[in-house]
Amino acid sequence: MTTTSPTPPPWVARVAELLAHQGKSRAWLAEEIGLSAGALTQVMLGIRPNHPAQLRHIAEALGVPERWLTMEKETPA
Repeated sequence: MTTTSPTPPPWVARVAELLAHQGKSRAWLAEEIGLSAGALTQVMLGIRPNHPAQLRHIAEALGVPERWLTMEKETPA
């Protein structure tokens, strides 16, 4: 029997980029949105489902529109 690893949600890469750009950590973000660092890591790894409100809170904490987190990345022309 083969087990598959959970797939991180598509918005995780953008959150990681923003955290790095802003010089902030996952621990900071977890505190800002009211989750433990472990719970946020599980959400970001796709182990634990995220609730729609969590994504909204993440976007607010990072100062970006929620839609920007979930839209597809632009491809170079």
